[in-house]
Amino acid sequence: MTDPLRTYGQYRLIRILLGGYLLAHFLQLLPWGAEVFAQGGAVARAELSPLMGVLPNPLSWSDAPGMATLLLCLGAAASIALIVGRASRFGAVLAACVLAWLYARNPLIANPSLPVVGWMLLFHACLPLPRTLEERAAWRIPQPMVVASWVLLAAAYTYSGYTKLLSPSWVSGDAIGYVLQNPLARDHALREALAGQQGLLRALTWGVLYLELLFAPLALSSRLRPWLWLGMLGAQFGFLAFLRFADLTFPMLLIHLLTFDPRWLPGRVAQATLYYDGECGFCHRLIRFAALEDARGLIRFAPLQSRDGADNSLVLPAGRRGDTIVLRSADGDIAMRSDAVIETLLRLGGLWTVCGAILVLVPHPLRDIGYGAVGRIRRALAPKPQALCPMLPVGLQARWLA
Repeated sequence: MTDPLRTYGQYRLIRILLGGYLLAHFLQLLPWGAEVFAQGGAVARAELSPLMGVLPNPLSWSDAPGMATLLLCLGAAASIALIVGRASRFGAVLAACVLAWLYARNPLIANPSLPVVGWMLLFHACLPLPRTLEERAAWRIPQPMVVASWVLLAAAYTYSGYTKLLSPSWVSGDAIGYVLQNPLARDHALREALAGQQGLLRALTWGVLYLELLFAPLALSSRLRPWLWLGMLGAQFGFLAFLRFADLTFPMLLIHLLTFDPRWLPGRVAQATLYYDGECGFCHRLIRFAALEDARGLIRFAPLQSRDGADNSLVLPAGRRGDTIVLRSADGDIAMRSDAVIETLLRLGGLWTVCGAILVLVPHPLRDIGYGAVGRIRRALAPKPQALCPMLPVGLQARWLA
């Protein structure tokens, strides 16, 4: 069983974000590698770490500063492999090994997000990936892997809630108030305003405590699952807004994306036709992306240079024909430029609907400036195609109009 809206493009977005997070993580550690992981540093000798014998570890053979630096560079290279999608399985395994080796050398770097990062890396290493366009069009995340991710998320939150029950400050309702006084707290006006609201702080503290504690049993209900997910996502964004500790919060946001059910945001169920510049290679790539991600087949496509495209391009000003994309809904409404991009994303569903909703918040003139900047260089981003229609699996070709 697979979810028809859990497409490869949505997973690829998560993979890129994971790679970007890890790249920033390793690069930020790089200047401190010798001090944190090498001989004479925070843990002066390798044998002082109780974890050094658990796995074969290059740092047990040599913990010279150069070895620590080399491992961090390997981790950064593995992160880049995840971002670009080349040798990404190998990159995921290598990044997981580097994280494990560094943690074994210095357990003082532990934070609760490390198991989550490790899970996501192993998840990618075990995930069957598409090799052709035909496979990509039909690709979905296997349902058992989605269920396993939910089990991990639920167990992590409920265990976190249990540990909070052992903390007097969480039980008394004072914990979030103390967090706002922490040296890691961000210094902004909202923090100052919230710091004086003791009743609200207690309610938030107890709310997070019991939401975490009850997460696993309540997540068994499919009706409660999206609200639990959303509640803890809000808590993670709260931690990100008030604490300078993104290294802890960002992995939790990533596993929230991984467990997000696209059926919660199916997007607009409305037929439309998307017209594009058939002589632009970059446009072909974007249109192919939209076709592959449109799992419900709501959008048809036509080049502006085709007969159907030429007829419908008459709605454009004469000087603008052929230099923009146009989305025409079934009831005749027209969207152009950045508006067409947004309307397309809103029809794709899932995380793409979220991206479209975020773009709506950007002022229209600013959106069109960005669209125009890309449009001016679009022909330099990819070679001119030989045909007006992009290469696609046979099953998608029927959605192209002459």
